[in-house]
Amino acid sequence: MTNRTRWIISRFRKLACAAILAIVVAPAADGPVHATTLRAQGVKSPPGFDRFGARFLAAIVDRGNESDNMVFSPVSAGFTLSLAALGARGTTALALTQLLGESSFDRRTLEQRGTRTVELLGGRTDVQLELANAVWVDTAVRLSPSFAASVAAWKATASTLPLSSSEAVRTINRWADRSTHGRIKEVLRDALDPSTRLALTNAVYFKGKWSDAFDVSVTSPRNFTLASGRPIAVPAMERTGQLAYRRAKGFQVVRLPYRGGRTAMYVILPDSGAAVSTLVQQFAAAGWPTTLGAGSERDVHLVLPKFHVEQALDLRPSLETMGGSIVFDCDRADFGDLAVARSSGNRVPLCIDKATQKVYLDVNEEGTEAAAVTGMTLVDTAAPPPPVDFIVDRPFLFVLRDESSGNDLFVGIIRRPRT
Repeated sequence: MTNRTRWIISRFRKLACAAILAIVVAPAADGPVHATTLRAQGVKSPPGFDRFGARFLAAIVDRGNESDNMVFSPVSAGFTLSLAALGARGTTALALTQLLGESSFDRRTLEQRGTRTVELLGGRTDVQLELANAVWVDTAVRLSPSFAASVAAWKATASTLPLSSSEAVRTINRWADRSTHGRIKEVLRDALDPSTRLALTNAVYFKGKWSDAFDVSVTSPRNFTLASGRPIAVPAMERTGQLAYRRAKGFQVVRLPYRGGRTAMYVILPDSGAAVSTLVQQFAAAGWPTTLGAGSERDVHLVLPKFHVEQALDLRPSLETMGGSIVFDCDRADFGDLAVARSSGNRVPLCIDKATQKVYLDVNEEGTEAAAVTGMTLVDTAAPPPPVDFIVDRPFLFVLRDESSGNDLFVGIIRRPRT
């Protein structure tokens, strides 16, 4: 065994920091292909989903706990934001476009890229890869003709129902359950606000087997050093063989292909002693590492922890940090091309109220199963506010006042009401 091989083995055995994963999808039939390669081939990739994902992960890390796992689906959130952008105007449309990594807004290009991506991700036989978009329309409004055409172009479903009802909760949850093969059963717990007029949702489901599976019998407990420096024992998979590998300044990266070679997981390992959050910020500025193509293979002894993550993310704080505040500002947001009132046919003033994502991820010896559902609700800014709750269910004060004379006739405190 050479010193160089011993050095590689030592690096991988340390596993000092959590790995960042990126699932890379491409249309080629053989070998890894990255978004930059797609552009070189003249294929338009979705508008900034790769760069958007790196920037958003950095925003999450900035706001989160250093001991927390963070898993996010850029394509799911990107499609949902793109749907909203197709109905936005002016500075609101520009803000959404810039969130997605583009410098200018072009509705036709955005629609064409989404349509192309839906086509590329559909009909796969190498892995199970499913994408679903849905638009939920309140009974008080209908979609504008231009937005309805975009929804149809993206093969999204459009359903009309009273969005503030329990029926809507059940219907949207059933859609999420079905679209993720039972991995995400619930995206709504409570009824939506009565002023909700639209809900935009996207679901992504992925299930793929490694090109070369890990031997289950070799999996064993190994030390994994947390960011705090404390070691814990985790079940770790292990194998040695030819893998695409690259050493870069501050990190190493290895490519784990799934069957068919069109999809891969890239595991990025910071150098020992380096903070993974620093690496995240680096990728947010420069983008993820480029594809490891032919010629980068070498013998690699890989030790990789099995991992399982289920989490819910509130996307709003990070989107605001990234420059998207206007879409949540009901005084400034302009989604005038989304919907019109059924009664009058007038445009409905809307702003985004909530933006959330639920994620499921399981990585084991056989392969990977992952699911995400992103939901975004838009409320009518002109709707009357909901009734204020004033539930007298604890001790209270009262004043009985004769307002013609200004005299308080009775005052009191009631601690135990009796009749």
